[in-house]
Amino acid sequence: MLARLLGLKDAESVNYFFWHLRHPWPGAVAIALVLCAAAYAIWLYRGEIGLSRARRVSMAVLRTLVLGTVILMLFEPAFALEATVRLRRVVLVLLDRSDSMRQTEVRQRREDLADAAIALGKIAPEAYATAVLDPHRREIDSATRLDMARRLLANADLKILERLGKNNTVRLFTFNQELDPISGEGDMEIPDTQRQRAFDRVTALGSAVHEAVQRYAGQPIAAVVVISDGASNAGLEPLEVARRMKERGVPIYTVGIGVADPPDVRIADVIAQETVFAQDRVPVTVRLESSGYDRQQARLSLALDGQEIEGQSRTVTLTGGTQYEEFTFTAGTRTGRMKLSATISPMAGEASADNNVFERPIEVTDQKIKVLYVEGKPRWEYRYLRAVLLRDPRLDVRFLMTQGDSDLARYSPIYIDRFPDDASAFAFDMIIIGDVPCTYFTPDQVERIRRLVQDQGGSLLMLAGRRFAPATYAGTTLGALLPVEATRDAPITVNNDAHPVITSAGQASAAVALETLADDNNQVWSMVRPLYQLPAIKAIKPGAIVLAELSEAVGLLREKYPLVAWHRVGSGGKVMYVATDQLWRLRFKTGDKYHARFWSQTIQFMSLSRLLGGNKRVNIQIDKRRYQPGDQVRIFARVLTQAYEPAIGPQYEINLERLDGERETRRVRLESVPDSPGVYQGYVTADRDGRYVLRATGEDLQSSNAPEFEIMPPVAPEAREPRMQRDLLRRIAELSGGRYIEMKDIRSLPDLIGAETRLAAVRMEKELWDLPAVFVLLVILAGAEWFVRRRSNLV
Repeated sequence: MLARLLGLKDAESVNYFFWHLRHPWPGAVAIALVLCAAAYAIWLYRGEIGLSRARRVSMAVLRTLVLGTVILMLFEPAFALEATVRLRRVVLVLLDRSDSMRQTEVRQRREDLADAAIALGKIAPEAYATAVLDPHRREIDSATRLDMARRLLANADLKILERLGKNNTVRLFTFNQELDPISGEGDMEIPDTQRQRAFDRVTALGSAVHEAVQRYAGQPIAAVVVISDGASNAGLEPLEVARRMKERGVPIYTVGIGVADPPDVRIADVIAQETVFAQDRVPVTVRLESSGYDRQQARLSLALDGQEIEGQSRTVTLTGGTQYEEFTFTAGTRTGRMKLSATISPMAGEASADNNVFERPIEVTDQKIKVLYVEGKPRWEYRYLRAVLLRDPRLDVRFLMTQGDSDLARYSPIYIDRFPDDASAFAFDMIIIGDVPCTYFTPDQVERIRRLVQDQGGSLLMLAGRRFAPATYAGTTLGALLPVEATRDAPITVNNDAHPVITSAGQASAAVALETLADDNNQVWSMVRPLYQLPAIKAIKPGAIVLAELSEAVGLLREKYPLVAWHRVGSGGKVMYVATDQLWRLRFKTGDKYHARFWSQTIQFMSLSRLLGGNKRVNIQIDKRRYQPGDQVRIFARVLTQAYEPAIGPQYEINLERLDGERETRRVRLESVPDSPGVYQGYVTADRDGRYVLRATGEDLQSSNAPEFEIMPPVAPEAREPRMQRDLLRRIAELSGGRYIEMKDIRSLPDLIGAETRLAAVRMEKELWDLPAVFVLLVILAGAEWFVRRRSNLV
């Protein structure tokens, strides 16, 4: 009874209870006041001589009880107990209401029709294989995914929510960009989402699961049920959230709504260099994905800024899966930022034509990359690399040979006789140091190399050798710039079968990806053998990115030996370490194809950021080229004086200009970065769609780059990928310890989650003064006294 009074309906037993007064006055005062009230009542009725003793005593007792109860209530009495209760687990049900759930679908296969019929309540799951579906075809074709999800939860035969709530506490949510509880988070009413706020183009599936679990972190959570098409284009990575749920013991049960493989043709990606040179040949790879159109033909074309590129269209035969189409076009003389797009013609009955076009930005420049290559003896790698560098029209190369013919610089303009001792060293975008001893460079020259990389955004590449590099650089200023920690130990001899293996970071890199497919790429790199010996190194520095590693472990490193690694230093500088001089073996049976491609891609990767602004006195950088509304645009500026010394001052102002629509300009104030002279940073909120450019002001305008960026709303998931993401939903369930529920098995969902409960000790306290029973008691006592007084003819 006490547990019921305090709202503990699931109490198994009451361990102990007591009551106390919350008022700061001592309890003795309350007792004294109650005694005074009793004395008053006795005195009041003692003088009523005409009444019997029993009646006088009863009225005195009633008066004492009324006054005593009022006095005790003034002292705020409270009742406390500890009870053992059976805790009900919480089931969180998340219903996707985003844009992708609004679309209707073309259903051709019987399995897809049966799934829709079950969701709409037209057939029972048990009739999945035998039911006649034709009478329901019209309703199935007109229903959206969201209609099916809502009808599934409201199905009076399945009673999913009712069965889940029988032994669990069910909390129902909808989600798109944000998570929204439905009807106080406890009601079983299915939401009329048309009355919710407008559908959002953003779907944050992973974030929705994470936030829902966080809201009930203090309660036992039985499971999360996600009813969705699996489309997600924002927020936390769903698979990472699933792994976290596994650690917390919260399984995710996913129910897929939609067709997993609708008839569709889409351009999944356009693979091309972000920056190309004017009049250069530009290779482009278009990745196509299709289903339902096997062996049918479609027209595929490339365009630049909306103008179809002459000769860059063809008819392709669709394979019903992923296929790659290779193009090569020549960039014109027009420079600047443009849009490269690939378009494939729509097919009859296609699920979505929005994904038949794919755009990506491309920068065309007519500047040349200035490279200084410092080498010792003319080893094999140098001989082949020299020819590659001289043949590349995008490069302006100078060579410095520390050994060999000392008259080279006298007879050839491409050679210099010594490393620059003045500010002309800063004109180079990249310095390649071969097998040259560190002692060759004077302290002033070392300082210039350091400043070029750390302060002016230049690049340094060390092409290791067997004698001097990187061994003699261990513990030096230049050694500190490398992405690996060098040592003076003897070189490591490796097996003849050991060869480079491209890492996942390397496959995504613009440097070592010589073929589009990872297997083909590794096959090319496996030709680089034997390697004979590699320099001994102690460790890979934190933050370094390994692009290629040795196929087997050598030396004392815990990780595999890094053959190609790089990292950023200072204000935008890049340093790369290439551990072997045997890359010329990429020429085996292929000539210059791969060897020249590696060095061309690597030099561009290392140097283009400086070329496109880094060699200016004012170098403005942003973290990416495309933002969504509400994002923060992070801005860095490296500012040098006329003497190429770091600028001083607490602030630096630049202009933000809108290039399309309603043109506007506003000032952006950047703050100096502590301990980084000449470096400033700031933020701008991306609030309006459009194209923007950042420019310096005043006299710095002519000595500054002008990076552009776009603010674009996020692409709706269904625009790029209209199919239901069954594989993703299945993977989420597996990683979390849950299960992906097929529509034919939907009836089993409540049984899979179960109704496990656990006992827990709960301490509770209840104020007695505001209980309705207390006021009822007062009315009864006061009424009883009044009744007795009236019967006794007392006023």
